[in-house]
Amino acid sequence: MNRKLTVPSLAAIVLILAVAGTGCGRHSDPGSLVVTPQPSPIVGPGGASAGAPVGALTALITGSFVVPTPVPGGADTVSSSSGFITAYVPNGSWSESATGVQIVPIAGSGGAPKSTVATPNTVNSCSANQLTHTVVCVANGTDIYLINGDTGALSSTLTSGGTGSVRFSGGSCTTCGVVVDPTTNTAVLSLALGSQTGFQLLNLANNTLSAPFALSGNTVISETFGLDLSRHFILSPNEGAEYPVPADYNIVDISQPNSPKQYNLSNAATVFPNDDELDSAAIDSTGIVLATDEFTGNLFIADLTQAIYLSGSPGTWIAPNQLQPLPEFADNFGAGTTGIAVAYGAHEALLEDEFGTTAFGAIMLPSTSGSGTPSVQDWVVAEMPNTPDEQSWLMALDPHGLTAAFVEIGSNSKGMGLLMNDQRTYVALIDLGALLAAPRSPVHIVDPSYDLLANNVVQFIAIH
Repeated sequence: MNRKLTVPSLAAIVLILAVAGTGCGRHSDPGSLVVTPQPSPIVGPGGASAGAPVGALTALITGSFVVPTPVPGGADTVSSSSGFITAYVPNGSWSESATGVQIVPIAGSGGAPKSTVATPNTVNSCSANQLTHTVVCVANGTDIYLINGDTGALSSTLTSGGTGSVRFSGGSCTTCGVVVDPTTNTAVLSLALGSQTGFQLLNLANNTLSAPFALSGNTVISETFGLDLSRHFILSPNEGAEYPVPADYNIVDISQPNSPKQYNLSNAATVFPNDDELDSAAIDSTGIVLATDEFTGNLFIADLTQAIYLSGSPGTWIAPNQLQPLPEFADNFGAGTTGIAVAYGAHEALLEDEFGTTAFGAIMLPSTSGSGTPSVQDWVVAEMPNTPDEQSWLMALDPHGLTAAFVEIGSNSKGMGLLMNDQRTYVALIDLGALLAAPRSPVHIVDPSYDLLANNVVQFIAIH
């Protein structure tokens, strides 16, 4: 079986994921669910095969699972040959002060038991190394918490090199996000650095931190950055008008960790004429990169397989790209396109609204790259159903609590998405292909009469 799991970038949640499991609610597929381990490169905040945003929920595969067909009226059960799925859910955010991290077993056997990891300060995001099972969580200040993903024990507390704070549309932070690169056993931290912003690398083999490095020029770190693990690039679109600085899509090459190289998008002024507030970064297996454009329905899309990089201080990059309008996200999302996570290799992505709404959606990306200007092939918007306790779903605040994964289900491959709610009561498991195939009325909106739970598009898993 091919390696197929993705995580998008970091997360307001971390999933130590070895399969898309069960819990209360309905299964997302009536057949067996089999997910194999992914021992190798992935791109994204938890070290999965795809790039994800800083606030994304992270996936880590630790075994091979089979989720049997649920028996009507019976209890959900999970069998597995080995491995487990565990979610790590920060209780706080950039604008919420609750401390601690919830450990939530999702499926399989082994791993940390359901519990709370107590932290002295507010955690905004976590990311996991799926090879070593180390979970890295960062606080709004300078704390870095290392959690043993097998036991749930807090093993170390480190201090980032952040100083001062940086403000985003969804709050402020000193240490703002983390993404683990499992190919190098390194965590990438995004930071405020006094009057500048930048990144810092944490070597998880010996828990040593590099010197922080600031972005140069008139720019600022992304609200939710991503990683391209095959090229060892930090993907950092900025929020432009929020500061204000000119909107740009910065790439930082960290393939040589001691001498990072920054590249700015050479046609940024043309493609972002309104100093757009770019929010989240993501990448697919094709080398197609994305950035959401907050408070609009636009999505930036570019093909890195055709990119040209010119050296400089900073350098520049250019590739076929466009800012594609997806009007339904502007009309139905309160904040436009914000959080995004790609199911790496499935060519599907999950999008969420932010600031406590119920809207979410999915897009279909091109399955090939290497020629022409890429574009989103299809998209759909839906409303999250009420949770099993009959409460309205509220999307998590910044940084975004979502991720996606490409998994094997029976003899089929599927893109699956995961969302956590702001109340920290449930995780929603979403079948992205089924969401894109759901009846629509009108063309890019899921028919409101279509039951997402009864049709196995959405499944809820209790956090507590």
